[in-house]
Amino acid sequence: MVDATFGTNFHGFELYCVVGIYLYETVPLSYLLLDTRAVEGNGKRGIRLTTWFKHLTSLGLRPSVGHSDKDFAEIASALGVFSRCNRSYNHHLCLWHSLRAIDTWVPSNGSKRKLPLKETRVIRALVKRYLLSSPHCWR
Repeated sequence: MVDATFGTNFHGFELYCVVGIYLYETVPLSYLLLDTRAVEGNGKRGIRLTTWFKHLTSLGLRPSVGHSDKDFAEIASALGVFSRCNRSYNHHLCLWHSLRAIDTWVPSNGSKRKLPLKETRVIRALVKRYLLSSPHCWR
């Protein structure tokens, strides 16, 4: 799983972390501190993430599944690198980020209601059931 801080400081840095699961415990495997002021151009952040992931594979990291939020640079970089070293690699949006996106983009309260509350709950339940039942999530 890879995740990053975004917009949490005024200095223009993002902290990325790759974590793994060992004996049902989450273990940080690597960190990347990226100065995003220098990577404002198109694709530059993805190039740096790809370089980082390639370095991790050179150290022996061969994940069968990856989880991330909806950041396209993270997803594209992970797919591009990890699927080359492991043909069965699958990438998923993490459960927390998926449910948060439903809450953000399918409001179910107040005047901005796009769907009735009951339908929003059904969507959340379906996404949760699918992501938790995926055979690739716990390999």
